Amino acid sequence: MAEPVKLALAFLEERPASAARSLEALAPADAAALLELVPVRIAAPALARMTSWGAAQCISGLPTERAGALISQLGSRDALAILRQMSAPARDTVLGGLSDTTARHYRRALTYSRSRVGAWVDHDIATATEDHTVGEAVKMIVMRRRPQESVLYVVDAGRRYLGTVGLAALLHSPETTRLAALAHRQRALLDSASLAAAAAEPSWSTSLALPVTDPHSELLGGLSRADLEKGLYQTEAEEPAVATEMSILFHLAEAYVRVVGELVHIAPPVNGAQPASVADRSAGS
Repeated sequence: MAEPVKLALAFLEERPASAARSLEALAPADAAALLELVPVRIAAPALARMTSWGAAQCISGLPTERAGALISQLGSRDALAILRQMSAPARDTVLGGLSDTTARHYRRALTYSRSRVGAWVDHDIATATEDHTVGEAVKMIVMRRRPQESVLYVVDAGRRYLGTVGLAALLHSPETTRLAALAHRQRALLDSASLAAAAAEPSWSTSLALPVTDPHSELLGGLSRADLEKGLYQTEAEEPAVATEMSILFHLAEAYVRVVGELVHIAPPVNGAQPASVADRSAGS
């Protein structure tokens, strides 16, 4: 491997945030060409740290298979942020290269308003059915290699939410114990609920993440406290911009009415008629 390529790989792997800024400074086609050359596991962290718009431009310039591999490597929050910035044809092409389950989750999430819980759901969560044992669940969590996970979501055969099991409970229970015996029924958030309503849920006082279901109790994923706060911050930040736009439109309309009034006032007579102000002055003289 040539020395420049080795240096580029080391830079991407060891300094993904700096690499992201460097990629954004390139033309989208050049950044896409670079991301196509390096392994997905190295490219993905840098892609996740780019602005969603810049990352979308890079993804749109990649072959479908490569684009799908990179999106699949990202967490659902980062992937959705990028997919939202892509044109509809490019987004559909990338989604077509994902697994049916992942594509279905993303297509559904993209239909939600950003002020709704469903737009911020993390679909990549540890899930097992009630018949699984503690030993099987622990092996699954270890294989997922996501050290930030602290809870397992338990569902029935129809993927209806039954409860959660904390990692501590798993590690302190016999391996042959069925998850149904350990599942704690934690209150779930509805996907259609507003972020403001979700923030008022009392369960946040004891949980870092809450389950999210559809109206039929099917588990869609989880919402972390960090993602909730991020969603609230972004939606609140967007509101003043909307208010400012409305204020500008209001003042423009007001100015328009004022100018029209002035034009009417100074308009020349039509068919010999005089404006009321002129007629008044004439009568007074």
